[in-house]
Amino acid sequence: MSLNRYVRQLKPIQEKEISKADIFKRKNQTTFVDLATQGKLVDTKGNSLPKVKSDDPFLVSIKNAKDKNDIPNRKSFDTNPPFKLSDVEKTSEFGGLGGKGPTGAQWESIITSRFNKKIGKPNADKSSNELSDTFSDYHEIGDKIADSLISKGIKSEMTQFGGGKSKKNLSDFWIDNGGKDGTPKTDMFSKKYNISLKKAGGSQLASGMTGETIATFNAALGYLGTDRQSQPEIDRIMKSVEDNFIKLKTDYSVGKIRDLEKKQDNLSPADKKIIDEYSKTQKFHKEFNEIIKKDFKFEDNPRFMEWYIFECLSGFTKFNDATAVARASVCVEFSADNGEVTQFYQVTPGGTKDGLKNPAVSSDVKSIAKKVKLYVGWKTPAGGPHSAFRVGLTNSYQEIQELPTLKTLIHNELLNDKIANAVLKEDIYQLDEFAIISKTINKLKKIGRSAKMWTTNLIKKIAQKVKKTLNKIKKMGSRVFEGLFKFLGIEIKSVKVNLPKDVEQFAFKSDA
Repeated sequence: MSLNRYVRQLKPIQEKEISKADIFKRKNQTTFVDLATQGKLVDTKGNSLPKVKSDDPFLVSIKNAKDKNDIPNRKSFDTNPPFKLSDVEKTSEFGGLGGKGPTGAQWESIITSRFNKKIGKPNADKSSNELSDTFSDYHEIGDKIADSLISKGIKSEMTQFGGGKSKKNLSDFWIDNGGKDGTPKTDMFSKKYNISLKKAGGSQLASGMTGETIATFNAALGYLGTDRQSQPEIDRIMKSVEDNFIKLKTDYSVGKIRDLEKKQDNLSPADKKIIDEYSKTQKFHKEFNEIIKKDFKFEDNPRFMEWYIFECLSGFTKFNDATAVARASVCVEFSADNGEVTQFYQVTPGGTKDGLKNPAVSSDVKSIAKKVKLYVGWKTPAGGPHSAFRVGLTNSYQEIQELPTLKTLIHNELLNDKIANAVLKEDIYQLDEFAIISKTINKLKKIGRSAKMWTTNLIKKIAQKVKKTLNKIKKMGSRVFEGLFKFLGIEIKSVKVNLPKDVEQFAFKSDA
């Protein structure tokens, strides 16, 4: 037996003595005899106890005992000075005698090492072997877990990832959307599988912070943008904007405009601008959000929920290509008590890495998605539609940057309008779009021209530009929703998700 193991076992974690029952946990019986004959036992104060002779009557009775009743009560070892079993302190790795056992990372080493030995590749990960050797009491359980993984089809040599928690692991997309946690999803990997590992009931679940959940939400939207099966949902949203544009954006009667102007007589220019922006933007966003809820219920959309769960478990969008191994293809939960694999989720079809090259959703993910509830809060800026997304330097960066916002599109159309320029002259450049519309209508009515005809023609021209912009957005692939929300000035403020507990530990995992 390794001396390192004994040194580790002798490290006290609490002052509590050994009981007869403790001797029969795991391999404690053999371990105790070995430690006693080498003089490696300590008392409850951390002091070394005398070496026990191998033929000591009390030690022999412990060695030959079949259960705790075979060990004599209140018996002392024949040493100088003598000591009793109750004088010996429990140690952290002494078969679970008051200790917590291996940490998550240490379990990864144990399982990796035992797995490689099982398949005849004992030197595949030497660093895991070194750490595993200090936990020989857990090798039997590690063997059982390894057998379960082999039965699941994982048969090539395994390596402990050990990538560590770092923001450098994250993609630009993830950081731009507020994500910060760089904990890899993958704990061990083989030729075909990236494994996310968790101990059953052994770790406190981490909660997905705001940035993480919003980034996951936006990633799921990105999958829909490139997923042909989900194009109908995208088309419905686009059509809602096109069909409802006139009602949403230009439902201003002359009477309403006049009433608004009368109320502004006693307000400062700054206050007037705030009221103008708030009035038009709040109305637009409120009604558009109702359309979103009606035509595309994210929490009830199976394709969206499947991609949301896929991203939660795999981290495909979360991690950059340089750390692609951090993306998981299977999620494994195990029992540290008996070595049983309690959960085995295939994130990709078949659980292999191939599903991480061209993302594909497994039947397990589809099943989980049916149990998830998602709630989204939309941020509707009062200062008028504007770009709320922070866009990273990606291939489509310029394309997104060149998109006009709805506010800009309307304002530019008004600045190019001949009638508005004719009646407002130089003043047009000092006004926002709502004020331009309001003042132009008033001027036209004063000179006996048809304000209704001008408004109707203006609406048609703006609607054409809106449709043209939406058609451009439709072609943006994975960034179609990012483009759409930039155009409309809508930002996701919060995302709340209720995941099954056995899934949550993988979705929001942190360093063990």
